[in-house]
Amino acid sequence: MEIPYFMNRRFGDTSVAFFYKRLKSSGGSQGLINNGRVTKSGAPSVQIFSETWYIRGAVKTNVTTYEFMYRDSDNRMNEGDWHHVAYVCNSTNLLIFVNGTQRVNVPIEGQIARQPHSPMVIGVDRYIDLDLGFGSSRFKGYMDDIRFYDWAISHDEIEELNKQQAYRNGAPKS
Repeated sequence: MEIPYFMNRRFGDTSVAFFYKRLKSSGGSQGLINNGRVTKSGAPSVQIFSETWYIRGAVKTNVTTYEFMYRDSDNRMNEGDWHHVAYVCNSTNLLIFVNGTQRVNVPIEGQIARQPHSPMVIGVDRYIDLDLGFGSSRFKGYMDDIRFYDWAISHDEIEELNKQQAYRNGAPKS
């Protein structure tokens, strides 16, 4: 799915929050959220991928590209389970929250890079597929309640969104 609203958009503080459930045995890098194919200006400025049991991605600013990875063998992001992810980028940090807990904090400089002619894309990463020639990064699974914000959402807002997680995995948490 493509969202043209983000084409050539000047990003300030930005947040993306969503639930995803990756199918079991689906293998490989799978694009969750990114801002499209941008051959003339390099890599997308927002990228989030699902790997077999972890997530990774990047934010590209007008200074450089900052990559992140959340990979914790004690808190695996298992296939077949719902996970809530919040990607929060303010003027000084990229924060990644997984299931309501902050897991990544990357100091950044600059503003998120503007990408002319690049819509936000959900469920595939056309940059790695087409521009880099790595094959198919189509997401195999389910995504739900995908939200884009033009501000850095707070930890309280993330916890409120994450409360829905309990119902997705079968039993409400007390």
